[in-house]
Amino acid sequence: MSGQRGSATLEFTMLVPGLVLTLALILALGLLSEARSDVDDLAWEAARAASLTRSAPEAHAAAHGVVATSQGRERRACPDPEMTVDLTRFQPGGAVAVVVTCAVRLSRLGVPFPADARVRSRAVAPLEPYRALR
Repeated sequence: MSGQRGSATLEFTMLVPGLVLTLALILALGLLSEARSDVDDLAWEAARAASLTRSAPEAHAAAHGVVATSQGRERRACPDPEMTVDLTRFQPGGAVAVVVTCAVRLSRLGVPFPADARVRSRAVAPLEPYRALR
């Protein structure tokens, strides 16, 4: 029995770093999943708001308004989203496309990840074919 003295301490010190890294990986995947959900929702909401307007400048303002109001809500995973609005097909029967991109800072989990992740989502909302546009 005397040959096994300290083996539990050695096993514990070898096991803990692996458990910490596994936990950090699980937290990072959860943060990325939450950011993906936020970005998908934001892109869809902005595209829908833009599709309900009657002119391209109003559509652009409506889409950006959705992003501005979303920043008041709690979005932990994606605090500063970037958005581009594609209005090239803004005509009756056309569509509005919105692309939302978010930089997810994985380093805030306390483990030095090699890089931050970027999450991107694109949503397209059709315009009514018989709507009068200005």
